[in-house]
This record gives sequence, C-alpha cells and structure tokens, in this order.
Amino acid sequence: MNTQAAAKFETFVRDHKGRLTPQRQFIVREFLELNGHYGIDELHEHLRKKGQIINPSTIFRTLK
Repeated sequence: MNTQAAAKFETFVRDHKGRLTPQRQFIVREFLELNGHYGIDELHEHLRKKGQIINPSTIFRTLK
C-alpha cells in the first residue's frame, strides 16, 4: 500500500474538518492497493467480496 498517499488523505480529511471513519480508511487502503482504473461499482463489488458492506455513495464521497 502507498502509505504516503494514505497519510496525505488522512491529513486532507482532518484539515477539512472531515471525519476519518474506519469505512473511509478501508476504502482508501483498498483503493490504493488496486492497479488500474476502477469505477465506483467495481470498487463496491471488490469491497463487498472482502466482506465490507459500504454504500456506493460513501465510496463516491470518499474518493471525491
């Protein structure tokens, strides 16, 4: 995983008074481990296969 990118994400969320929830951390961690381009639906399916039930809108807002 790209820990530098994950750290930048965490800093961004905190600087903008956002909530750094476990779901957001999981989404970013999994996203950074993937290679290639993934749409929201594909990422949602990937997370579901990992046992995480996360609403696609949460994924979209996190990556936005």
